[in-house]
Amino acid sequence: IVTDEQLRVLSAHLDEMDAAITAGDLNAFYPGNLRFHETIVEFSGNGRLMAECTAIHREMHLLRRRALDMPGRMQISNAEHRSIVARLAARDADRAAAELEDHVLTSRVALFGPLGEYPKA
Repeated sequence: IVTDEQLRVLSAHLDEMDAAITAGDLNAFYPGNLRFHETIVEFSGNGRLMAECTAIHREMHLLRRRALDMPGRMQISNAEHRSIVARLAARDADRAAAELEDHVLTSRVALFGPLGEYPKA
């Protein structure tokens, strides 16, 4: 169960990313985005999950950055983050998990098109 302090930490990450969006600064937004995702995983207390996510983040670095550099993607991404945190604050773990999954798939679709299609060259 997420604590109020953990929600404050996640909200602070959201605010930092909003400031980067306002400034149009992907170089500030991107590390905040990583910290947000890493913080959620860290709060799970699952060391194996943390190790797996760290490895995936390393492999996905360029694709994630490319997706966030698309027009409007920083705003969309942080709106999705805010929705995830709202679900966590409501202690609705199932809906938070579903929104996390949707968030990942939205980025995938932005880069490669709908699921089932081949990636665009």
